[in-house]
Amino acid sequence: MSTDQTTGVVIDTANQRAPLTATPDQLMQMLKTIEKDILPKTEIEVANGNKVFGAGILDKDFQCIFADTNTETTCPIFHGEVKTIFAWSQQTPAKDRGPIAQSSIFLSTHEPCCIPHDIATMHELWGVNSYRKQTKYMSTGCIMDMIAALPEGDTKKELLDLQNKLLEDYDKLANKYHSEKAANENNSLVLG
Repeated sequence: MSTDQTTGVVIDTANQRAPLTATPDQLMQMLKTIEKDILPKTEIEVANGNKVFGAGILDKDFQCIFADTNTETTCPIFHGEVKTIFAWSQQTPAKDRGPIAQSSIFLSTHEPCCIPHDIATMHELWGVNSYRKQTKYMSTGCIMDMIAALPEGDTKKELLDLQNKLLEDYDKLANKYHSEKAANENNSLVLG
């Protein structure tokens, strides 16, 4: 046990998960999962009035076993990460869900939507400015930060090139969503 000196929060460091790390090949596999498995579904759903957020579940070898995207026009709680977990659980036998989840990597295209709202609530209630990146339940990491930390060279350049292509693709989709949401008859979530 240790205590965070700024917040006074007691942290059970003995049972928290190890920090996330990824090799350049694993980072490339994650970016390829976004490009080949998540982004195509997102393009379809943005045309249906949904937002750009998606996710994938990867096995221990970083191979995508399931991917999905936001479908809030079907159900308001179907944010990309929630829809992915829900749809994956529908096709995965109950007896297999725990073991698969414990050995899987959950990859989201963006920081899950609920986090900023939850952080605001946690800040109001307990003065917490952020969620802990490592707990006994999870360990989180940012692909872009991991790529930035790599040594300069061809591998880093290749990863940055794909990262930047994906950022451009998502920017275009976000602009499409925002410019068309008011006129999209499928979008029941437009505010104002």
